Amino acid sequence: MQTDKKAPCEDLVSVIMPTYNRAGFLRRSIQSCFEQTHQAVEVLVVDDGSDDNSGEVIAAMQKEYGEERLRYFYQQNQGPSAARNTGLRYARGRYIQFLDSDDYLHPEKFGRQIGAMKKKGVPAAICGFRYVDAVTGKFIRDDLNNDGDVRNRLSVFRGIHPATTLMDKASIPLSLLFDPSIYFYEDRDFFFRYFLGIRDYSYDPACMVFYAQHKEQLTSNPPSKVDYEKFFRCAFQYWNEIKETAPPENFRMVHRLLRTLSVKAYLKGQSGQAVRLSFRSFLLQREKREIFFAGTVLVKAVILLLAGVFGIRRTPRLAAPASLGS
Repeated sequence: MQTDKKAPCEDLVSVIMPTYNRAGFLRRSIQSCFEQTHQAVEVLVVDDGSDDNSGEVIAAMQKEYGEERLRYFYQQNQGPSAARNTGLRYARGRYIQFLDSDDYLHPEKFGRQIGAMKKKGVPAAICGFRYVDAVTGKFIRDDLNNDGDVRNRLSVFRGIHPATTLMDKASIPLSLLFDPSIYFYEDRDFFFRYFLGIRDYSYDPACMVFYAQHKEQLTSNPPSKVDYEKFFRCAFQYWNEIKETAPPENFRMVHRLLRTLSVKAYLKGQSGQAVRLSFRSFLLQREKREIFFAGTVLVKAVILLLAGVFGIRRTPRLAAPASLGS
């Protein structure tokens, strides 16, 4: 991974924080990084074209923490993927931590995760996270990241909170970047590919990330149409790049993702994508000589094709009528 010219500090954690008009939340997020029990931390704030006073907030905090520890990069608005890639390019640390500028961390996160990674000899660690009110900090609910089975979670196109993962920078290949052409679910794409390539990771169920909930979040307004085929193409292309070094059993993630995406496309009324994805699944299974399952997938593809041709759409099941009184 390309980095800044300065040599990395041993066990330095580089926190990559993309931001866009989040001046009111920046201080809390940044402070949670510098208040870690593990003190070797740098924060890279990548301002994606904010027009509020975010720059002033950062300038004031740089006087407290120093410009070497709190680094500020401003760029024209290009989206969160490009901002995170900028952070990856300039990060100097051994470890990479992503953190959105409205979320914050438990003070023991880095220390516990680095300790667990070294003890187990793995390149990554994940933990649970807690939904909280962005203003009051009030507890909403906990999410334990599928009890640590993130590969299964990602394979059915469910996301993991980016901030729950701490990664050894050496485990992130040069080709693994966020895709700027994906503006929604870009973190699912990145982390699916990341966990596709590594052998193992450490899991701690403790909720050490606080996911702040407020009305301005991008995730509160999902798109009506999704290019599911693009997610598969990205995953399959990446697998072909890493398959010589990646655990071969991880390819099951690609199979399951493909089947999941075909179903999701159908349920979204995107029958064309559903048919193409189902047929691709058939071809992959055929290559693996799993004839019975491949035949099942092909039948499903034909059904989806007929549904598209004749305009059949999935309809919700009606509730059973209430029983009539005698």
